[in-house]
Formats: sequence, structure tokens, C-alpha cells
Amino acid sequence: MSDDLAPLRAKFVARCAEDLGVVLLGAAAPGLPQVIHRLAGVSGIFGFDDMGALAQRLDAQEPGFAESDLELLSSALKAVASEAC
Repeated sequence: MSDDLAPLRAKFVARCAEDLGVVLLGAAAPGLPQVIHRLAGVSGIFGFDDMGALAQRLDAQEPGFAESDLELLSSALKAVASEAC
């Protein structure tokens, strides 16, 4: 990751902690489709390819997210958000 992207990556990591709160609310959470769409678009830019692929798959199947998929996404977000610590 280039130093030019480091500040943006730090903001992305911090945002993942916020997004985790939405994902943990479950399939009926307000704003969940927007969170998933955003993650699908930007995760790979910052090197989180697996999370991006999962978010892309979820974005394509919206509406109606399986709880098991949301659990996978929440685990990925927890891992990314832990970088902020």
C-alpha cells in the first residue's frame, strides 16, 4: 500500500467499525444495502479483496440477506476494524 493511500486506508478501517454496527443489527437494519454496496466498491482498493468479494456477492443478491452471509461479513469487518486498535 502506498503512503499516499495510508490516510484514506485509515479512514476506511475506522469506517469499518461503524459499518460493523449496522451489519450486526441484521438483515432489516436501516442502511444495510448502502453499507454493503460501499464495501463492495472500495474494499479491494485497500487490500481487503475477500471482504470485497463477499460484499459484491451480497450486493448482487439484495434484497434479502442471509444471516449466515451477514455473519461472514461481520467477521471480516471485525478483522479490519481491529487494525484501528
